Formats: sequence, C-alpha cells, structure tokens
Amino acid sequence: MRFRPPGSDAYAGVLAFTTEDLDGLAADEVWADGRAMSPAAFRRPAEDAC
Repeated sequence: MRFRPPGSDAYAGVLAFTTEDLDGLAADEVWADGRAMSPAAFRRPAEDAC
C-alpha cells in the first residue's frame, strides 16, 4: 500500500490480515500489529513511529 497525504512525504506499508481478524473487530476497533485496538491506542505508536 502506498499513500501520500496532502502536504507530506509519501509512505509505503504492508497490510496483512485475515477475514477472521476483521470479523472479530468491534465497530470502534482497528487491526494493527496483529491485534485489535482502539483508534486512540493505534495513534500513539503510529505518531511515535512517524
């Protein structure tokens, strides 16, 4: 996956998940680092990594 948010550098990443992973998510969860988490829990490490 590649994307370039307006006004920023281009990014590339790899996505890996199964339909079972996604089926197990609650409406307010995201899949990251091999597990379900809240959007807020995802943002903290994502901001630290960028």
